[in-house]
Amino acid sequence: MILYHNAIDQVPGVIVAKMFSFDHREYFDAGPEADQVPSVSF
Repeated sequence: MILYHNAIDQVPGVIVAKMFSFDHREYFDAGPEADQVPSVSF
């Protein structure tokens, strides 16, 4: 996400971002269930 934000803030990315209405986005935040390891059996 940091690379995305940097890319749309620098030339030439800012020109393309303005043309196609790219905007800053919120960072992804996984819920507490993401801390649990799934059980897998082969």
